[in-house]
Amino acid sequence: MKADRRHELRENDLAHTIEVLRARIADNARPISIAVMVAAGVFVAASLMIRKRMVATEEKWHRLSQLQFDKPETARESLETITGLTKDAKDDRFSLAALIEQGKQGLLFAQRADAAPDPTFNAKARQAFEELLRRFPENPMAFGVARCGLATVEENDYVLTRDSACKERARKHLNAVIENPIVSGMPFQTIAVNRRNSLDHTFSGLVFGTTPTISQPAAQPTVGSNIKLPFEAKLLTAGEAEALTQQAQAEAAKPQPALVNRADDVDDESEEVDEADADTEQADPADPKPTPNP
Repeated sequence: MKADRRHELRENDLAHTIEVLRARIADNARPISIAVMVAAGVFVAASLMIRKRMVATEEKWHRLSQLQFDKPETARESLETITGLTKDAKDDRFSLAALIEQGKQGLLFAQRADAAPDPTFNAKARQAFEELLRRFPENPMAFGVARCGLATVEENDYVLTRDSACKERARKHLNAVIENPIVSGMPFQTIAVNRRNSLDHTFSGLVFGTTPTISQPAAQPTVGSNIKLPFEAKLLTAGEAEALTQQAQAEAAKPQPALVNRADDVDDESEEVDEADADTEQADPADPKPTPNP
C-alpha cells in the first residue's frame, strides 16, 4: 500500500510539473520562437562560413599546386602569388607549406643566377623565412627551416655587399637552432652545428668567380677546381650546398703527392755515363773488347 501511494504521489508531481511547463511555454511562446529562430540562423550562418572558408582554402591549395618555377620570369610571378595567398590565409597548414615553398624557391633561384646571387629572389626568401618566424615561433619545422634558410640568405648577401656583419648574423641564426630545445633531436641541429663549424671557411670562399684552392706545384690538379659554390650550383638546397662545402674541405685536407725531382735522376744518369766513358779510355788498348763498368 505504501509503495502504491508513493508511486501515485510521484505521478501527480510529474503531471503537475508538465502542466506548469506547458503553461509557461504558452505564456512565452513568441520569445521562445524568436530564440529558436535566432539559434537556427546562427547555426546556419556558422555552417556557411565554415564551408566558405574550406572552399577558399581548397582553392588556395589548388592554386599553389599549379604555380610554375621553370624559369626566373615565371618564378617571380609565382612568388608574388604566394605572397598574396598567404597574406590573409586562415589555415595554418596552408600558410606553413606556402611560406616554406616561397623561401625554398627564392633561395634556389637566387643561387642559380649566372653572375651572382639575385638580390630580388634573395629578398623574397628572407621575407618568407621572417614571416615563418613571426607566425609560427613555436613550430619546430617552421623554426628550423626559417633559421637555416636565413643563414643562407646572409651568405648570399655577403657575396653581394661584402658586409662582414652578414657572417655574424648567419652565426646568430645557426646558434638559435642549436640552442633551442623545440628542435632538439631533429636534423636541423646537426645541420646547424656543421654549418657553424665551417662558417669561417664558407665565408672566406664566398667570392664570386673563384673557388677555394690550395697552393700546389703547377703539375698537380687544383684542389676544388671541380667544386661549385652554392650560388653557382643549379637548384641546390641549403643541405646540398652544405654538403658541397664539406666535400671541398675534405678534398683540401687530403695530403698531396709530392712531385718526383727528375732533375736529380738526370744528373745521376749523366754521372754514370761519364764514369763509363772514363773507364773505357783507361782500359788496355790491346784488349779489343774492354769490359764496361756496370
